[in-house]
Amino acid sequence: MTASKRNIGFDLIRILAILMVLYNHREAYGYFVNFPYMGFKYVFEVFASALCKCGSALFFMVSGALLLGKQEPFPRIFQHRILRILIVMAAMTVLSKVQEGRPESLFTIFTGGLNW
Repeated sequence: MTASKRNIGFDLIRILAILMVLYNHREAYGYFVNFPYMGFKYVFEVFASALCKCGSALFFMVSGALLLGKQEPFPRIFQHRILRILIVMAAMTVLSKVQEGRPESLFTIFTGGLNW
């Protein structure tokens, strides 16, 4: 059995992407009003918020780069990757509809309101 070679660079990019997503999910826009307009902290917050918008894209790029060398048949890809994500998305759509009492249809929540 051969051990797979782990690339630490991809792990570092993942850590960076995690930090960017976490930074992006805080209430960043509420912080802007606490700083003088166009002061250093204000400009830093605006720049950091804009830069951190690419955190999710980094996850997709790393995933794609790690999948490049794999030779998997489509049924395996569908079952192992796509179907697993779709099941979670469908469950979250139903949960969102029931818990929040959203008036939209399940299709509308699935395709636009919840996941994208």
